[in-house]
Amino acid sequence: MSELGSLQRTLGSMHSWPQDILRYLLLVAPTPYTLLELAAFFFGNGISLLRATDFLLECFSPSQDHIDFFRSKYDLWERCHDTPHTRIYEYYDMSNCLVVELRGAEYRDLCVIVESCIPIKLGFGVDVFPSSVRRKLDDMRAV
Repeated sequence: MSELGSLQRTLGSMHSWPQDILRYLLLVAPTPYTLLELAAFFFGNGISLLRATDFLLECFSPSQDHIDFFRSKYDLWERCHDTPHTRIYEYYDMSNCLVVELRGAEYRDLCVIVESCIPIKLGFGVDVFPSSVRRKLDDMRAV
């Protein structure tokens, strides 16, 4: 069964997700940078490692090294217990529609805005995503 519907119920429609996140999931080959961005987005928005990795597997074919790297970020952030004032990374918080600081599992409620005027492009945009992406998402929804 696809994680797409479940994630959209939790995070909202993919049309409201940051365009960069959609690109990293559906268009570009994974790199350490894109995997870090994806991990921060899913972890920061409270998506479990299992759901996030299942979704990555649906979106592209990550290698075991990619999965291990992604998992290592979740593991690191889960262990951050004594860092309420230490910024680990930043991510787009879907509940506030802002870029905020990632501070670890115990400090998800400490929402510190990184920059309130960062222009974040949301959704699929015009002429950004080829029709093959729409077909892939349709196939994922059909499962």
